[in-house]
Amino acid sequence: MTKKLEETFNLPPMDLPKIVEIEEETGVTMDEIHNIMERADKIDAALPQVSGLDSADADYSEYARKSLETFEDLVELGKNVEDRHAAEIFNAAGSMMTNAISAISNKAQKKLEMVKLQINKEKLEHEKDKLDYLKKRHLKITDTDSPEETEGTILATRNDMIQDIIAGLQSDKKE
Repeated sequence: MTKKLEETFNLPPMDLPKIVEIEEETGVTMDEIHNIMERADKIDAALPQVSGLDSADADYSEYARKSLETFEDLVELGKNVEDRHAAEIFNAAGSMMTNAISAISNKAQKKLEMVKLQINKEKLEHEKDKLDYLKKRHLKITDTDSPEETEGTILATRNDMIQDIIAGLQSDKKE
């Protein structure tokens, strides 16, 4: 049913670029990339949970839009009045542009602050998990829910190892 573009437009076949593994160029494995993307998705999913963020963005956008419209109107008006009145009008137009820029930068600043807070939250959760792990390891607390399963054979018992150490110490004394 479908034709290739080369057949349709009578073009010579294209040589596709060689696909290079990401790990070869960057040294980052696909698993690490997936983990990073999952964390980024978690942060993105957490951002809309903050109430009032969308309404503040809309307010800033509306304020910036109105300021820009007023700026354009004032510039047009300043071009059509006497020179002695134009300076005040252009001064007001300049303050409207300043207001628009402030609204846009405040909107961006608010988003950056929310991202920073989410990153700090993730960092604190990671530190808490790390401390819990170290606490369990230091106190040798085992999880009763998930017993450790290991494979292998016993090479020597504790008593055998102690006897080997004692024999090594005695042989060092004799030498």
